[in-house]
Amino acid sequence: MINLSATTFLVSSIQGFLLFMGLISKKSKNKISNIALGLIILVFSIELLFSWGGRSGYNNLPNAFPIWRLLSYLIIPPSLWLFLQANSEPNFKFSRKYLFLFLPAFIQISIEFIPWLISQRFSYQVYTVIMQNKLIWFIFVEVLPIVSSSLVLFFYGKKLITIAREYADFNNPKAKIYLRRMSIVFVVMTLFLIMYILIQFFNNYYFQIINIIETLLIATSFLLGYVAYFNPDFFEIPALTQLKTQFMNYDDKQELMRLNQIFEYKMLFMRPKLTVAEVAEELHLPVKYVSHLISTYCGNNFNDFVNKFRVKEAIRRINEPSESHKTLLGIALDSGFSSKSTFNQVFKQHTGKTPSEYLP
Repeated sequence: MINLSATTFLVSSIQGFLLFMGLISKKSKNKISNIALGLIILVFSIELLFSWGGRSGYNNLPNAFPIWRLLSYLIIPPSLWLFLQANSEPNFKFSRKYLFLFLPAFIQISIEFIPWLISQRFSYQVYTVIMQNKLIWFIFVEVLPIVSSSLVLFFYGKKLITIAREYADFNNPKAKIYLRRMSIVFVVMTLFLIMYILIQFFNNYYFQIINIIETLLIATSFLLGYVAYFNPDFFEIPALTQLKTQFMNYDDKQELMRLNQIFEYKMLFMRPKLTVAEVAEELHLPVKYVSHLISTYCGNNFNDFVNKFRVKEAIRRINEPSESHKTLLGIALDSGFSSKSTFNQVFKQHTGKTPSEYLP
């Protein structure tokens, strides 16, 4: 059982390292986002590797590599902040000055790892000095990650709420994907932070909490590996600039309402060969802007958008007693379709049924 448990930790750790390498090496428009997420996964992978060493007995070997000396939770707060900035600030650009955010983590790893690298004796001397200032070291490596991560997650949550409210009135597929994936990261990191806090302040339940954290880490590692295998683009979060309109002089909400009104009340879709240019002329808007409204907030192209109204009108006419004397072709033409074959194809595409199956 112990060997099986240790193997599980080792495999999940290796999978985490592979995810880290994949994220930092992947070509992406939002490279900083991938690197930041990769660093967070790296920290969790080192934690899993350390747990493997404990369960397999490797950590107790005389010449064992000190895995724990490379583990620093001070990497997480700046990584999470960069991830948030890269995905929530359209004008954010990475600068070398942001590397200073990782200075605390660099200091911790340097103090713990470099002395060991030089000599075991020197490492012991450094450890003795640190233990003389145990409270300061505890605040630095344990309390600081908690406080800084809490602040980052606080602003992360506020940012998500703001963005969700901004796009609440629109049926924007990209916005839904963005909010869903950003929320997953927020929830997972908040959950781990809560567990980490419980470990520090509830020592009586240390092993129970550790077991929960390790289980969550393993589950997260395998789940991310599964997702990355079947959906490599899952980690590609749509940039916020893609969600915002390029036409800053127009009110998207107002113009989207006008667009729907001319289709619902003026029944513009009744024109058999309706073009986006004709719709733009009717609204006195640029053609590109009308296309932008439809693709961004309706989740489809112009033809699908128009056909949605035509199918709705055809269903109304099929179920209307006063239209019962008309053939399906007559109803199709009256609804804006140019031919029966197109009508049948589009109708089934939108409803999953043929027009004849809708006949009373």
